[in-house]
Amino acid sequence: MNLIALRHGQRVSRLPQASRHRLWWCMLLCTVALVAGCAMPLPRPTDTVAPAAEPGDPIFQQADRFWRQAALDQAMVHFSRYLAHHPNGRHAPRALQRLGDIYQRRDQFEAARAFYLRVIEQYPDTEAADDARLAIIDLLIADGRPAEAMELADRLSAGRPAPEVAHTLWQRLYQLHAAVADTPRSAWYAYLLRQEGPEESRALWAERVEAAFARLEISDIEWLWDRVDDRDLRADLMYRYGALQAVAENDDTALEVLSAFRQAHPGHPQAVDAAAMVETLVRRLSFAPMTIGCLLPLSGSHETFGQRMLQAIEMALVTVSENDAVRPIRLVVEDTGSNERGAVQGVRALAEAGVGAILGPVVTASAAAREAQRLKVPMVTFTQRQDITEVGDYIFRHFITPGSQVRTLVNHFVNDMGLRRFAVLYPDETYGRTFMRLFWGEVARQGGVVMAAVAYDPEQTDFAATIARLMGPDHSVPADLRVPATIRPSERRHFLSPNQLRGGGGHPVMDPVARMSGLYHEDRLEGQRAGADDIPLPPFDVLFIPDGPRSTGLILPQLVYHDVQDMILAGTNLWHTSQLLDMARQFAQNAVLVDGFFKESRLPMVRRFVDGYRELYGADPGLVEAFAYDTARMLFEVLDTPDMRLRPQLRDALRQKIHLDGVTGATAFDHRGDALKTLNLLRIEGNRFVEIASP
Repeated sequence: MNLIALRHGQRVSRLPQASRHRLWWCMLLCTVALVAGCAMPLPRPTDTVAPAAEPGDPIFQQADRFWRQAALDQAMVHFSRYLAHHPNGRHAPRALQRLGDIYQRRDQFEAARAFYLRVIEQYPDTEAADDARLAIIDLLIADGRPAEAMELADRLSAGRPAPEVAHTLWQRLYQLHAAVADTPRSAWYAYLLRQEGPEESRALWAERVEAAFARLEISDIEWLWDRVDDRDLRADLMYRYGALQAVAENDDTALEVLSAFRQAHPGHPQAVDAAAMVETLVRRLSFAPMTIGCLLPLSGSHETFGQRMLQAIEMALVTVSENDAVRPIRLVVEDTGSNERGAVQGVRALAEAGVGAILGPVVTASAAAREAQRLKVPMVTFTQRQDITEVGDYIFRHFITPGSQVRTLVNHFVNDMGLRRFAVLYPDETYGRTFMRLFWGEVARQGGVVMAAVAYDPEQTDFAATIARLMGPDHSVPADLRVPATIRPSERRHFLSPNQLRGGGGHPVMDPVARMSGLYHEDRLEGQRAGADDIPLPPFDVLFIPDGPRSTGLILPQLVYHDVQDMILAGTNLWHTSQLLDMARQFAQNAVLVDGFFKESRLPMVRRFVDGYRELYGADPGLVEAFAYDTARMLFEVLDTPDMRLRPQLRDALRQKIHLDGVTGATAFDHRGDALKTLNLLRIEGNRFVEIASP
């Protein structure tokens, strides 16, 4: 339909559906016939005559003369007579194929198909069989079955047919793909005919290649690139690819391709246009030397966070400025007003100011990230939104996340302590459900098993029934996380308590299927009932409670009251507060938690940061200040890289940078732009938090 509309300038939709279908195929058949008449080689002569004559030769030769004279009735009589008297003669394949052609010309397609199939079945490796296959392709086209025609043509082409057959096949495939607007494949077959077709028709196919190349889109060129080996045509493809990337505002890709094009093909007719586009792209992607943007909530509901982070960034700027080897850095600050509109406007203002990258924002990260990606400005956000880096390749995230917390915790328990059995007690709200699912997945990934996952009401204060479910057979495991029974659990006791582990007992090697399925829970309970004083031991080594200090402070004493002890308690960074110690210090001893920053750390770099911040601002830095400080220093270092002048360069340098001496730990970015970090592990000892040293 596109072909009809293009050639006639009409709205094809005005035709009835059936009429459009017939018209479309009629035009395709006319085009095929035209190409076949002007570009296909003439019918090949009869198969090579053997030295020794056969009795049926005169009959076949007479039939062949009638065929060439288009005397179809006489030809049919003589071909039929030949087959009747010499069914296995050397001319039998060609006689059968000629009869099929006669029936096809008379529109008796079923009879024609029968003769063609007989040739293919009885004489598959002959030239007549190849011609019969070509004829069947034409029959399929006439019958409105292009997909089957393409499939048969592809199969025949893959069989390395004779050149004449191959050329005809490519012509058919060119027309079929052109008719359905498959531009890259029609261009490919036109290219083959330009390169290897009959000499007299190559100029025609060269024109069609040029016309097809002018219609190619980005994905089409990617499909063709490795197939085309002509240097001049590859130059044309390269230029068009770069130009299309520029139109699509994929500026860094366009700049890379067009720059390479200019270098590889300086004499190309489009070299001047390519140079102009490169100049435009460089202006668009360049930034003012040593200039960084800062986008924070300096007013509004999150003003406190923004002001504290700005102080930390200014401290990082002071620290770097004291190094004479570093060029002076210009910091441009914009206020989001704690709202998305302000964040978007701030991104635009910073881009116009020529910043190389943007630090921030926090709560308005999604809206700001979309605008930064559109403007191709690298942005390092401070947010826990899981999907923030999916906005695009210019967006990074450097902050503590639920995923980084559970990875750090599970790695410590599984790899440092050798523990494999876990339980989760979580509030039935977004925060708790998010952590429960992430924790469950990470435990399974690292070879452990979650024995129980029990939810509770966030407003709950009495946890007796919840604890009973935790220790009982019904753990309220979410339906989509339940593992179906695949084995029958053994009856031997195959677990050790944390006390036994600390006593050097080691950990048993579990059957991997049992370990992953968690189906040995009931027999563990059975073994525990035989323990001292008949007090059941928890069927897990670690209990993870992803909640804040208020609920956690109520849960921990009630666990002890109900004799649920002899396990390790674990929590998120929300546990890192004096409120938890005030509420349940005696019940939280040796509990393990994770955080992104520990101001009491003994590490020299942390001590210098904390002391410097106190001296400058008269207060202790917290988590947000630490991450803002580390991110600023990381960007300042990348900014000072020699010849750093384009934003895509800065983006790529961030992905390659490994920041080892951060106060929040070592940092690198993965392919998505998310920070890869090992967070601080802390333990509650007495009335304070202490660092857990790496083994």
